[in-house]
Amino acid sequence: SGIHQLSRQLIPKDFNEITKLKSYLEINSTPDSIECISANTGISFKNLNRFLAQDEFSKLSNKFNNSSNIGINL
Repeated sequence: SGIHQLSRQLIPKDFNEITKLKSYLEINSTPDSIECISANTGISFKNLNRFLAQDEFSKLSNKFNNSSNIGINL
């Protein structure tokens, strides 16, 4: 399945951060910005941009690409 395939490619820190991101998004399904996600999860902008570029997060990534939020570089 997707998570097992993805987890094999990640270093432990990435796996932990993706798990934290997924947990955050379960509670906050429509975050305002990547800055908001970063502030609330402690995940760096660089890593969030990398994670959100994955197919698994494409719906959320598209929301940010189509918005006028400042500082979002996907």
